[in-house]
Amino acid sequence: MGALSAQVRNWRANWRHGTALAEAEPQAEAVADAIEQRLRTGRPLATEEWIAKQEARTGLAMAKRKPGPKATAGN
Repeated sequence: MGALSAQVRNWRANWRHGTALAEAEPQAEAVADAIEQRLRTGRPLATEEWIAKQEARTGLAMAKRKPGPKATAGN
């Protein structure tokens, strides 16, 4: 990642304002928004199937869960 960071210092700005985005198809803005959302949440940008496989493989929760406190056993 170090070599790529030297070439592009701010990936978000590059996606949002870069020449590639300006020349891309109209869906590019939606793709940039999806990438930015995932950067904020830390969840992978992938299919539900891939995320489920990675959760099973690693034992880590990656998919979006129901917000709020967890239910207790007595409720």
